[in-house]
Amino acid sequence: MAAPNPKVPFLDTEWLTSKGSDAARVVRLLAEHSQPLERLAEERVHRTVLFFGSARSMSREDWEASVAKATESGDADELARLHSIEWMCEWYSHTRELARRIGEWQLERCSSRTGPEYVVATGGGPGLMEAANRGAREGGARSMGVAVTLPFEDCMNRFVDERLAFRMHYFSTRKMVLADRACGIVATPGGLGTFDELFELATLVQTGKVGGRRDPWKAFMPIVLLGGTAFWRKVMNLDALVELGTICKADLDRMVIADTVDEAFDAVVAGLLRVEEAWHQSEDDSGTPAAAASHGRASKSLLGAVGLISAASSRPEDDW
Repeated sequence: MAAPNPKVPFLDTEWLTSKGSDAARVVRLLAEHSQPLERLAEERVHRTVLFFGSARSMSREDWEASVAKATESGDADELARLHSIEWMCEWYSHTRELARRIGEWQLERCSSRTGPEYVVATGGGPGLMEAANRGAREGGARSMGVAVTLPFEDCMNRFVDERLAFRMHYFSTRKMVLADRACGIVATPGGLGTFDELFELATLVQTGKVGGRRDPWKAFMPIVLLGGTAFWRKVMNLDALVELGTICKADLDRMVIADTVDEAFDAVVAGLLRVEEAWHQSEDDSGTPAAAASHGRASKSLLGAVGLISAASSRPEDDW
């Protein structure tokens, strides 16, 4: 009779991918949280400008090609769908331009060592996420994508840098990784996913979970809503929330609703400069940003929260 030859647990893919094991799920969550942050540290990605937006948008060229294909095949339902989203072609162009301008701005400052690098980050998917990654490439910025596995969406657009491309199973870890390095947020027209991400990050800032003692400079990060009158003012009324007392005016003032690329660019840049100023003001007597020093001391990760394991991660010191 042969002796047993059990697998080492971390090589037991049957167990690791088991949907019925709560313990395996915790390991998967930890992996999705820790592996991307470790690679970001290796790649020296310290600051990002985070873009949210609809996956259903297309460039004008792709939209016209899709219409031609649906017309040729006689697919009336697809034609109706395409005509309902035609208006977003304009915002694909605007999002691409905004990301390009942010890329050029940060590249010029990096080259002259007058400012830090900002990586443009998105959910990695198609549509307005693609537009932001595409514009970043064109503007000379590094382009990051954190995609989630979905049955109806391509996993990753082709404008994401290979070393900054991440694929997730869990929405929760995807949002944690996207938020971790964010110093600015641009929300472009979108649906449930865009609203979920926008309001979750706005809530984290409101409650001090982002912009608290660990990273106080993030309290100043810009939250810019590109597509103001055409979209945001049409689909939500934040002023009514202030009037009804469910949020305060300070919460509303954190968000800048921009109708044009110029307005959005100016708001993003002004916000990032405020973040940089707050970063410098957080320096301790040794010249190291206090929040960076405290974060560099083995911060708790998912399992660390219950005392089982901790993962070391670090914020950069002043890198320009």
